[in-house]
Amino acid sequence: MTLKAKLISSIVAFILVASLMVVSIFASPTITMQIGGNVSFTATSVHATITGSIAGSTQYPTETALTQIDIDYTDTTENITMPDDWSNMGLTFDENGTDIVVEITITNLASDRGIEIVLTDKSSTTNYTITKSASTGAGITGTTDTRSIGSRGVITYTFTLHVESRNNPASGQFTIGMRLNNTTLPTT
Repeated sequence: MTLKAKLISSIVAFILVASLMVVSIFASPTITMQIGGNVSFTATSVHATITGSIAGSTQYPTETALTQIDIDYTDTTENITMPDDWSNMGLTFDENGTDIVVEITITNLASDRGIEIVLTDKSSTTNYTITKSASTGAGITGTTDTRSIGSRGVITYTFTLHVESRNNPASGQFTIGMRLNNTTLPTT
């Protein structure tokens, strides 16, 4: 083979390898899909502590605790001012599409009253799903769920966000509202 033929075949081989690299980069998409997150609470005559955590997102790759929320039962109606990490949750899927898990634990601090918890899921999802469960009772299948805990009771809700396909971008909003109602008003 002549030097000119070797040079031409080397250039063609280089172009072929570069083309394959470019095609492979675009053929294997990575997930950097931002999902907005917001959890809010309202309460009526309850005394409770709410804790939470996020794990699996790029902002929180390991389990990270959210700011604790304390509710004082002396308020008859309370719209809780949510800390920023609850109202602006960082929920970006990593490049592997790892599930994002959000846990919320409600602890009733009162010894003379129970709490009814009404969960409303207002999330909008495109190419990802949300699986909901609670530490007490049956699973959660709909967009609303009502459960009760007794005095000094505890309940944990788990929300698992799962990417359906790495080939389609996920978008939407993770929006959970919880209403805490006193179920046993004290006698006077």
